[in-house]
Amino acid sequence: MSDQKNDTRSYEDTIASDIFHALEAAREEGQDVDAGFDHSPMGVGGAEIYYMFYSKKALNETGMPTALKKKLGAYNVLASIMIGNKPAGVFPVCSLPVKFSEITSEAQVRKGIQKKAVMQFKDMFAEIVRQNMQFQPGTEPKQ
Repeated sequence: MSDQKNDTRSYEDTIASDIFHALEAAREEGQDVDAGFDHSPMGVGGAEIYYMFYSKKALNETGMPTALKKKLGAYNVLASIMIGNKPAGVFPVCSLPVKFSEITSEAQVRKGIQKKAVMQFKDMFAEIVRQNMQFQPGTEPKQ
């Protein structure tokens, strides 16, 4: 048997880390994180991921569906997958009871992670990547 340590992180842990580091970076840039901001950590095959950091008050003023508004906390992170200029999906991946400026650790973010939304986000993004790989020359499995 191996003594190798298992360092596997869950999707929820990864999203919490992404969110925390995006907050840290925005603060370092001098942004008023409580006023809301967007962050785009990556894109693949014409699809972009955006994290949108906004208060419940700001989001309630948008045309978002009532069912989604009911899932919001005081401060929220929505993950959006954009294909071109059109949203393929918007997921409330994190709901926090405190202002973004009061977040000091990944553990605080992790407590606000919404597992069901994270899994829906992950599944949609994986499907987009899978579809993109099917159409790229040279991505066929080698035998």
